[in-house]
Amino acid sequence: MKMETRGRPRLLPLKEIEEWKNTHGEKYNDPKAIKFVQSLLQKEIIKNSEVVAAHLLYESAVSRINACKYNLGIYAKITCDWEDAEVMVLDIIFHKKEMWAEWIKQSIYYEETNKQCFRASIDRIDAQKNYTLSNMQMLSIKDNVIKATARPHYLFNVTGIINPSSDSVQSYRRFESKQEALDSLGIKFKGDTGRLYKVKDQTYLVQSEDVTFGRKEIEEYENDDESTWYSSSMSIGAITDEFGNTYNLDLPITYPQISIKLNPKV
Repeated sequence: MKMETRGRPRLLPLKEIEEWKNTHGEKYNDPKAIKFVQSLLQKEIIKNSEVVAAHLLYESAVSRINACKYNLGIYAKITCDWEDAEVMVLDIIFHKKEMWAEWIKQSIYYEETNKQCFRASIDRIDAQKNYTLSNMQMLSIKDNVIKATARPHYLFNVTGIINPSSDSVQSYRRFESKQEALDSLGIKFKGDTGRLYKVKDQTYLVQSEDVTFGRKEIEEYENDDESTWYSSSMSIGAITDEFGNTYNLDLPITYPQISIKLNPKV
């Protein structure tokens, strides 16, 4: 006799999901989001004109909760007050009415333009604090990126550290944003990674003001490929031999990442 196997039961019939997509758009196909938004409609918590906004808010809530839960990227040390996306959405609708109104307006514009950069996102007002009701606002993805790159950044020329025999003088320069720092080098990359970048014969490090003054640590990551590590040396003193010759004692060091901290001179 052939055994019949059954998988996890569907939250919604396929036909119902297809009807939802036909009404609201192909990209709105998450069964959990659909079922939740349907319940909001049935309870008259939202209007028909707010369906897309609620769907997008639910997806963003899930994204933020998971990013904090699994310590993803920049959220490694950030916590979220919610474990349930449905509760998070309801708290925003009922207790952050201005944010919800802005979310609806932005979602309408996103639908009109169909450009991802205009999609609404959940932003932390103070990026150093966690996801709490008082520390959240709506920002478009575009404005969120601008905000993230608008914080002061420092550009360090570390050529002399990496290559002590170089004639380069160690120096740094402050920029009002990461983008300005990147533009000065003519390159694109992420900041606060602890990775170095070569431009012509010079080596540079770009990091935020928070890392530079010790308010934040760079993100650590596993890197067992020592061929990609950096090497340098540190002077630990001098020694004189029996013939009167003096030699510097240099300690070779290798490291996968680097960060520089500026400490005010006492």
